[in-house]
Amino acid sequence: MNIFEFLGLDSEHRKADKVTQLVKHLEEVPESKKFNDVYMAQPKYDGLFCHVVVKDVDDIAFFTRTGKQFSCTDYLLNSLLHKDRDKQLVPGVYMAELCCDNCSLEELSGIFNPNRVKMLTFEQHEHCLNSYLMFHDYVTLQAFIDGYSFVKAEVRYGQLIKNLKPIEFSSDHDIVVSDLLLTEEDMISYAERRIADGEEGAVFKACNCGWEAGHKGFRSMKIVKDISYDLECIGVEEGTGKYSGKVANLIFKWRNGKEIKAMLGKGWSHYDAKEMLEAHRVNTLFNDHDLLPSPLGKIFTVYALQESSKGKLRLPKVGELRYDKTEADV
Repeated sequence: MNIFEFLGLDSEHRKADKVTQLVKHLEEVPESKKFNDVYMAQPKYDGLFCHVVVKDVDDIAFFTRTGKQFSCTDYLLNSLLHKDRDKQLVPGVYMAELCCDNCSLEELSGIFNPNRVKMLTFEQHEHCLNSYLMFHDYVTLQAFIDGYSFVKAEVRYGQLIKNLKPIEFSSDHDIVVSDLLLTEEDMISYAERRIADGEEGAVFKACNCGWEAGHKGFRSMKIVKDISYDLECIGVEEGTGKYSGKVANLIFKWRNGKEIKAMLGKGWSHYDAKEMLEAHRVNTLFNDHDLLPSPLGKIFTVYALQESSKGKLRLPKVGELRYDKTEADV
């Protein structure tokens, strides 16, 4: 079931890349589109984008950016339910980051993967119990269905705070706090402070703009630490020595027909690397890339320290599998 089917609509009500409003890197937004408004600044947490869809007081489900339903969300659901039915969440679609302080984003992504079939390990179950939501936006059910809300971002945020106030969360994490900024210098300074505090970066929303599904630009912009791109895997490289029988590197499609080779980063275990290679071999043998979860054709976040003047990524590492994206950044 995807997010539209949960709302009683056709599963193809909107394309996967048009399900929700998207965020664009600040430097990629045309100058003519920036700074024509006051911007609301929010910390960008290192988590999974999550739609919390509330149809009724006890009819709540959790979905990815592209509308797929997350797995293993019983604990999250219980954290939002209140014993007093008068204090339940107001119906609507809440946007949040699904986070956990005790595991990497790659591990968290695997736990809540919509396609997960294996039972959680004890450690994964503990991570699941320690996961929490950081809310940052809200639209009504009808606005989400329509794909547009004329309600300004600052008003939506005010409504979000009002809606969440009666809920007693099982964790001590607060909802996102906002500052108002006017210039690019303010944004850069704010993001640098957030990164220094251990956050991933910052998101900036134009206060007077509505919400538009599929829009990626001046309405919502971000500055993040280091560099990251969501890239399509086009090749697999086996390791040698103690890494024999395991994936050593994944090869990704890059600009101008070039390729990027990146080793598996933090959060990917030796077991993961072994399973990934086995899946690749089976799928290659039978010429069926859907037979097992092969990395080929999948989109992964690739992190790097910086991009050189020649367009090369310095020390790229493979991050989480982006099952919530249908198109690569490059």
